[in-house]
Amino acid sequence: MSRLTYSSFGAHGDGVTDDFEAIKAAHDRANETGETVYADEGKTYYLGQHEQAIIIRTSSVWTGATFIIDDRNILPEDPARTKSVFYFSSDEPPYEVNGIDSLKAGQRNVGVSFSAPVLLYISNANERQYIRFGANANTGAPKQELVLVDMDGNVDPSTPIMWDYEKITSAVAYPVGDTPITVTGDTFVTRANAAPREYTYYARNITVKRSNLTISGITHLITDEGDTGAPYAGFLTVSHCNNVTIENAVFTGHKVYKLSTNVNNSMGTYELSFNSSNSITVKNSRQTNDITDPTFWGVMGSNYCKNLTYDGCVFSRFDAHQGTYNATIKNSEIGHQKLSVVGKGTLCVENTVFHSDTVVALRGDYGCTWQGEVILKDITINNTGTPILINAGWQNHNFGYTCYLPERIVVDGIKLANKDYFYVLPKLAPDIDKPFVDGAENKNPVELTKEILIKSNPEGYKHYVSVNTELFKDVNVIIE
Repeated sequence: MSRLTYSSFGAHGDGVTDDFEAIKAAHDRANETGETVYADEGKTYYLGQHEQAIIIRTSSVWTGATFIIDDRNILPEDPARTKSVFYFSSDEPPYEVNGIDSLKAGQRNVGVSFSAPVLLYISNANERQYIRFGANANTGAPKQELVLVDMDGNVDPSTPIMWDYEKITSAVAYPVGDTPITVTGDTFVTRANAAPREYTYYARNITVKRSNLTISGITHLITDEGDTGAPYAGFLTVSHCNNVTIENAVFTGHKVYKLSTNVNNSMGTYELSFNSSNSITVKNSRQTNDITDPTFWGVMGSNYCKNLTYDGCVFSRFDAHQGTYNATIKNSEIGHQKLSVVGKGTLCVENTVFHSDTVVALRGDYGCTWQGEVILKDITINNTGTPILINAGWQNHNFGYTCYLPERIVVDGIKLANKDYFYVLPKLAPDIDKPFVDGAENKNPVELTKEILIKSNPEGYKHYVSVNTELFKDVNVIIE
């Protein structure tokens, strides 16, 4: 039986002819027959401007091929700038769920049954959260999250309900029983846009809305970045799905462009974008440019995810904008944009090198909040200034939720490039846990850290809770 290849559907692979329709035809056939699709080794496929995506529901082998995505002549007003090139689609479509009127944090069953396990996306449009502070301030987003539930409506313990919902205004089920598929290799080249420096995000990319997918061996390169350009929403975007692994991959940080109307505002521009998904793992992957070079933006951003993992990665940052539940960073190296997060659950960092003075930078624009435990084990900090393990700020601003410094912090082995001491917590304004700060009403009373465990300190560094000895006087410090 012959293999299903792009050339069998008329693809030229000469790097000049637009092969979009031929590649699309090959995947359309595979989606009907269940076959694996093969790129032709040694070929270069040019993908020009189109207003639809290539839908993929079967395994694909791209090894030995190159794909060119040319954005140079796509204008910001053109709808094609946000159309994915490849779209990994679920076997089953999402559907609305009726009968869920309200939910409580920690509730173990959602009160309805399903024909198969799903990721249940719940929201209350009547309440606003993540009310952003700072240069990109906004009025927030509806209270929302996702939970993994079985056929009987039982909530998986790994994705607990985090918030109280007095009213459920929307509940959508995303089936997670997709047949496992794999895509392997190879090289993608984005010829970057030269649009004005505005928030007109481009997204000619690979979109994943399919559970149980492994992407292995992909490389993304960027060319043609000039003096101006609009940002990218992510070369590889994952949303509303469960169990996605990205391994042995290479990405490229985008050049940082300043907003044309505000030269102090750098526009976020991404390679990896994870949204409203559970159990995403990035393994043994790196970026092409220097992870300590601030002229390139951090490769990853995420919103509303649960159970994110870096394992063996060398990236300029790990980021959770609008919260994550549980995150693990291990055997990795993190660059200039740090481990930048807000969220809940357990944040576990192990055997990882940080090129900054900080390990965990709690995001100030979302309240510097982590409700739960932070575990730091065998950490190396290539610091030049004073090392602060958990760094944060404080703003008298209503973020739409109570903000927390980590309830418990475990330090289990640390090595510093400079200094013979470290602070666990940052310097903060006095009385941030009180009803009033400097005589003004405190719109953001913070729940303070309760316990710090210094489990091991083999280098014998001096350690301090914070410069604010009075603010943190009740913290229980345990030294083993």
